[in-house]
Amino acid sequence: MIAILGAGSLGRLWAATLPAGQVAFVPRPGQAPAPVCYRFQPIDGESGSTIIPWLQPGQSPDLLLVTTKAGNTLEALKAALPSIAKQTPIVLFQNGLGSQQQVTETWPDRPVLAASTTEGANRPAPGLTVHAGRGTTWVGALNPAGNPSVEWVA
Repeated sequence: MIAILGAGSLGRLWAATLPAGQVAFVPRPGQAPAPVCYRFQPIDGESGSTIIPWLQPGQSPDLLLVTTKAGNTLEALKAALPSIAKQTPIVLFQNGLGSQQQVTETWPDRPVLAASTTEGANRPAPGLTVHAGRGTTWVGALNPAGNPSVEWVA
């Protein structure tokens, strides 16, 4: 299973395009248990309903994608990581400088990777996520613990 921390435009894009039934959003503390429901408009084709559940207590994801805003990354991970296995690769999709270094300094023994993507998504209306641009995503290790995961994640 792939867990996604951050249910904004990019998180919803990945959730809608990864294999159905293999994705869950990571809830914030106190988050309502109702699944995230939205319409997804792919670049090609018709829009459709997308329903993504929240990661449940006891579920252990194989991969954690972090799509929060850079300034929220550290606090979001502090809340989420206690319930995620230490060997689970963490892939950061943040823009800007600083947040990636904070994560690797805070959790040097966890496998941390960075993703750079030219995929585009937006949310022009409540309940609608649009895949606005097809692109490429590159993944690389941010710390030595992440090196063994690069090929598998990419």
